[in-house]
This record gives sequence, C-alpha cells and structure tokens, in this order.
Amino acid sequence: MKKNNLTIVFIEVIFYIGLLLSYTSVISVKFGYMLGFVSNFDLEKFTIGILILLIILLLSFLLEYGFVWAVWHFIFSMFLMPEIIMFQFAGTVYIQIFSLITVLVLLIIVSKIKFRFSGLPRIINEDKIMGIIAILLFLPFLILYIRYVDPKNLLLINVYDTRTLFRTVGHTFTSYLNAPLVRVLLPILIVRKLEKKQFKSFLLYLCMVLYIYLCGALKSVFIGLIALLIFYRGTYYQKCKFFLCSISAVTFIGTLLSKLTGSLFLLDVFIRRVFFVPATLNDVYNRYFSNNFTHFSQTGLPSLNHNNYDSLSMYVGEQVIGQSGYNANVGVFTEGYISAGILGILLMSFFIVLIIGFIQMCDIDPKYFGIVFVYIYYFNTAFSTTLLVTHGLLFFMVVSFLFLRKKSSSTAQLISA
Repeated sequence: MKKNNLTIVFIEVIFYIGLLLSYTSVISVKFGYMLGFVSNFDLEKFTIGILILLIILLLSFLLEYGFVWAVWHFIFSMFLMPEIIMFQFAGTVYIQIFSLITVLVLLIIVSKIKFRFSGLPRIINEDKIMGIIAILLFLPFLILYIRYVDPKNLLLINVYDTRTLFRTVGHTFTSYLNAPLVRVLLPILIVRKLEKKQFKSFLLYLCMVLYIYLCGALKSVFIGLIALLIFYRGTYYQKCKFFLCSISAVTFIGTLLSKLTGSLFLLDVFIRRVFFVPATLNDVYNRYFSNNFTHFSQTGLPSLNHNNYDSLSMYVGEQVIGQSGYNANVGVFTEGYISAGILGILLMSFFIVLIIGFIQMCDIDPKYFGIVFVYIYYFNTAFSTTLLVTHGLLFFMVVSFLFLRKKSSSTAQLISA
C-alpha cells in the first residue's frame, strides 16, 4: 500500500503543477475581468503554500487505507489545492485553508476507527423495498407534471423554455423529492438491476430518471447516475488514480489547446468553474463576514443574528458581489467561519467528519462511491441544511445504513421490513 500512496502523492504533485499552470497562464489572463481572477506572484505566499502542501501530503501517509483514505485525497485535490493557488497568486485570506486542514487532520483520526455496522442484522428484500420507495417518490412527479413535459428536451430542444415554465408550475414538495430519487435511489437500483441482468426493471428505473429530467430539463438530475458509472469499477486506489490522472490531463491539454487554438472550453468548464470559482466565492464570504458572523442564521435554526436572509447566497451574489440574480453558492467549509469564526470552523469540521465517519461505519461497497463523490463536491457548494435536506445527504445516510451495508460474514439472522 505504501507504493500506492506514493503513486497518488506523485500524481497529486503533477495535478498541482497542471492546476498552477492553467491558472497563471490562462485563467487569470483570459478571465481577469471577472471577480478574483488575478495572478500576482508573491514569493513569501508562494513558499508558504508549497510548504503547506508538502506537510499535508506527508500527513497523508498516516491514513488507514479505505473509504476515508479516498475521501481525504478527493478533498485535498478538489478543495485545498485551488485554495492554496488562490492564496499564492490572488491573495485570498488564509482562513479557508485552515478550515480544510482541520477537516483533513480529523479525517486521519477517523480513518483509524475500526467499528463497522456490518455486523448488525440486515433487511431482506432490499431491492424490492427501495423500488417501492422510489415509485412512491416518483408518483408526485407523474401526477403533477405529465402535462408539462416536452420530449424534445431529450434532444436538448426547448430546454430553456421548459426551465422557465417549471419555475412557475414547480412545487417545493417535489424539489425535496428530486435528490433522494435521482442522486440516491434510482442510481443504486439501475446498477443493481444491470448487475442482475434484470433488464425490464433496469429500463423502468432509467426511464424514471429521464422523466424527472423532463420535469424541468435540469441536467443535474444525471449527475448521480453519471458519477456512479464513472466510479463504479475498481478499488479506492484505482478510483483516486483515475480521477487525478484524468483531471491532470485536462489541465495540461486545456492549457495547450488555449495556446494553440484559443479554445477555453476545457479550462473554463472543468477547471475554472469547478476548482477556482468556489475558491473565489469562499474568499468573498470570509472577508465580508469576518466581523459580522451570521451565527448560523442561514440554517434556519434560532440565531443571535438579527439579519434574517431569505437566501444568504442570493444576498451575497446581489448585494455583496453586485450581480443581479447571481446565486453565490458556497459550502460547509466556509459556513463554519462565517457563522462563528474559529469556533464555527471547529463545529462545522466535526459535522463534516461525523458524516464521513458514519458512512465509513456503514461500510458500503466501493461501487457506490460515485454517489459519495457527488456529495463531496456539494460540501463545497451547499450549506449544511441544504446539503442534508435539499440535496438528500441525510436520505443517503439512512439508505446507506439500511440497504448498502456490506453483509456480515457471521450468521446473524436477517430481519424483514
């Protein structure tokens, strides 16, 4: 395993170089007119950033291999690296780096926990139960929206017209059902039926995903399914290696294409928006709320803060950044500091680590890691209550405990629903 660790660390160094090159030579140049994308070399900050990366990479060798090991490397690569680069060249405040390091250090401890729920009794007829739940959650979409769907959306025709329509006909109730269906239940059922060669059920669940896509024409309904298929095969090491090699290739190829052809597609869609836009928004939040903490008012819980924001992300987008209609989404790593400073960072870090630790104890099969990957991404783009409820993370945790736990090797008696 030490050899595998060294390989991953080496690829992460390559990824950092590619990320650095793409930012300094293309993104900061071509998108310099946008918020935060500047490239001012500062030797002191550059040195500090390199030292932080090297120290954290050395700490990674303390991890126990497994689920948390994979999550750790994804958080390090997707979130900490771009934050370091933005600190080095755009002068972002250090607090986001501190927040991420706190989580990464705590995850090292969590990785050593051996307890698993797999020894507990299992529910029988899991596929049948999940199928019934999926159909019950699906029925409101069928009843409420069948008259509004436009099959042409499958060919990407009239997409924006459909999105506009569903802003008026859509219901809050179904918005809460969307994520449990298309990011959790249906992807799981599609893979299970495909594995068992139950093609009729496979097609049924696939059609359900397509129908829900037609209820608003939002491409995000495919995210869970696509991620599941990408990360379906292989060990945790192979998943990390595949992701890091793929995204590293995008940074170098995208930079080369921008220089040779002027095409910014790869760097804009896969690098700037995914890695650097969140880092820029995090800095805006951390600076604005540094002396004006929200006291978790954005969660909907009782708060000491008298500023009741209908939507904190919309408030920042429109009032702080100054762009009408701009929803400036950030995630739980930022939520801690803007809510209660250093204490908030510690509280939110424990919140994140407890979630990851719970999923680790469920001991789910690595083939479902694609679902986890989506939620790792949402850690950086959604506040805690939105993450748990609207994006369905709480639902996924329940499903993981009830249906995705590995079967115990013991002869524990199964229980029926």
